[in-house]
Amino acid sequence: MSSPSVLCIDIDLTGDDEAIFDPAKWISKGRTYTNVPDCVAAELCWRLSVPNNMQSALPSDNLSIKELVETSFPPMSTSFKLAATSSTFSVHPPNTSLDTLLTQPIPMLDILRNLQAESSQAMLDGMQSITDWRSSGRYLPFSAIGMWSIFATAITAKEQWVRSYQWLRGLRKPDDSLKQLREWVLARLDSLPWNGTLNGLGCDVPIITLAQFLLHGPLTSDAIDLMAHQAAFRLSMSPTVASLKIIAPLVFSQCLSDTPSLTVKSLANLYNPDSYPILKHTAKHFGDGSSGQLYFVVYNPRKHWAAVMEDSVSCGIIAMNTVRHHAFDEILWSESTRDLLRIKEFISITDYATVLLSSSHTRRKASPSTSPDPPPPSTSSHEYSSSGMLVEAQVMLGSGGSMCCPTTPLIGLTVNLSHSIEMAPTSIVSTNSKPAEYPRAFTEPHELVVSSISGGDVSMSECEPCSPAVELVEAELPPATLTPTLPPTLQLQFSATKSKTLHPFFTHSTTRKRDELDQPGPLLKRARVQKEATPPKPPKV
Repeated sequence: MSSPSVLCIDIDLTGDDEAIFDPAKWISKGRTYTNVPDCVAAELCWRLSVPNNMQSALPSDNLSIKELVETSFPPMSTSFKLAATSSTFSVHPPNTSLDTLLTQPIPMLDILRNLQAESSQAMLDGMQSITDWRSSGRYLPFSAIGMWSIFATAITAKEQWVRSYQWLRGLRKPDDSLKQLREWVLARLDSLPWNGTLNGLGCDVPIITLAQFLLHGPLTSDAIDLMAHQAAFRLSMSPTVASLKIIAPLVFSQCLSDTPSLTVKSLANLYNPDSYPILKHTAKHFGDGSSGQLYFVVYNPRKHWAAVMEDSVSCGIIAMNTVRHHAFDEILWSESTRDLLRIKEFISITDYATVLLSSSHTRRKASPSTSPDPPPPSTSSHEYSSSGMLVEAQVMLGSGGSMCCPTTPLIGLTVNLSHSIEMAPTSIVSTNSKPAEYPRAFTEPHELVVSSISGGDVSMSECEPCSPAVELVEAELPPATLTPTLPPTLQLQFSATKSKTLHPFFTHSTTRKRDELDQPGPLLKRARVQKEATPPKPPKV
């Protein structure tokens, strides 16, 4: 689920005379809305913004989530069909006030995004209003788009939080401790503002992201990043431990995924260390070669986070739970702790984060036609300025739960990072799924040679309509040395005769349980770096 975007209209319209929008130069002159000056963008923002006399009719950012859920809104309409710009917009001046729209259905968010996208060119084409699709002869001001967007965002957020309340109240036979945590969450929802931003954990995401933790559903990148940043912040509170371990944000795995191979011959695809600052930042944390552990989560292109799970939606929770288990010795995910861990993630994040209220519909300033000032540029939430590179990382894969999913492989990788990067596959357990579903590097046996296997027995389970069959090439399997009640996951080491660019995406595996002492989990990446001189430093959060 993606967080709804609010039309942000908050411009301080002051500036020099040369930046003033001149309609005579831009309106109905055959111009195209491409790379326009700031004054033109500011004029469009002003036209889309909600006038001061209508601000009181909008849902306040100060409403708590509970108050939002209890607020009544106009219904969402599915009847609006976005036609050609010439039909949707009109040269007629608006003849309908915004207050008449407060009780009428609101277009869906995707329609509003399209309207907003079309409005820029419509303005330059001389269009002054929106044609009301419900009544001929009625023309609405451009600011209707801004007002509708704010209401649609509030309605969408309300629907998500209503589902969260229903989930909390419908928990399966909660014990006393779970009931206490549920009451704590409900109390927090009484005061948490609905339209703010969670800040202070190293990433800024809308509060609506928290609703994902209070549902039995999948998690988005924002939710995963929140958990990763919170865990990293918690780790930084123990400098001794933090000097040896890193919990990396989601951008780390994205960088690894995008990193080209050293063997490419095209200049356009050559590796440039400056393009991946977080890798340099991570290396600097360990120093010029120290031994440490690096944990991070990876996304699978088949639309799930890399984890072994017993349902179809808990992969994100399991992935981060595995990281927490190895970093903080927390309990492992199981079917019985499924709801508990979601609630604990919500509590942990709201304990550490601060809330910044959104300014999505602050007061409308003076017309930009007199003195425009462009909106401030957006800034990235990830900034790194360190040097050095991660020298070596070895990835191992385990499970936070158990699931029979024999149609996809278990894959690991070694990443060699000095001042350049080479990626090669290091471990694979293939099943009887179609080879065409695998990345090419894993489907050509002549390119992979098993050099060793360690770890003991593999616990496989069968499920319909297909049953798994593990296939290993030239492998030696030493006897199991760990407790039989927790059969460890195989750790396979491969050497590649031909270097390949490896995309570090991971898929479901067959049923396995991890050794609790030293076995990493689903998206757990353990980096080992050779230390020379520089003592390690705690991460900056």
